Amino acid sequence: MSKQFTKGKKHFEHTTGGSRPRQKLKQKYLLFDMDGTLLDSMDEWYGLVEKFLDLHSDLVTAEMHREILRMRVSEVAQYMHENILPDQKPDEIIRSVYGLMEQHYREDVTVKPGVVEYLDQCRQEGKRMAVVTATARELALPVLKRLELDPYFDYFLSTRDIGVSKRQPDIYVQASRELGAKTNSQA
Repeated sequence: MSKQFTKGKKHFEHTTGGSRPRQKLKQKYLLFDMDGTLLDSMDEWYGLVEKFLDLHSDLVTAEMHREILRMRVSEVAQYMHENILPDQKPDEIIRSVYGLMEQHYREDVTVKPGVVEYLDQCRQEGKRMAVVTATARELALPVLKRLELDPYFDYFLSTRDIGVSKRQPDIYVQASRELGAKTNSQA
């Protein structure tokens, strides 16, 4: 149950059950990260390389293990190819690692608490929303569908779709424009 109230010029909606009041957003366009924001999946991502290394524990020394855990997945794949699995190309190693995450997305990953209620509120307010993520499209879209989040979003963009990281503004600019924003300050 929720009730709306106004404090000064700010509009809030309070949902019972311990939620804090939510201010009505003036932005018409909203961009959401997927892992750790919409989905409770960061523990799986953090443990992903560790699980992959466990599969090859007979080939990985303790020193290699420590070194690898500081790397991004693409760096792990290159390192594994050069030092441990020369018969596997880096892109094959990446697919193996992502295969482990795909299993988590199919079976374990859940929606973070409060997300569905917030998305419902945003949709009721007429917001246009997009998912902007570093997760590959082929991993992300099925989990969004399984968790019934896909209908909330008007657009989806992965860093892999345009070849940039989330540290660069390009991905946010493109997603904002796809939603209809004319300036970056609108999203």
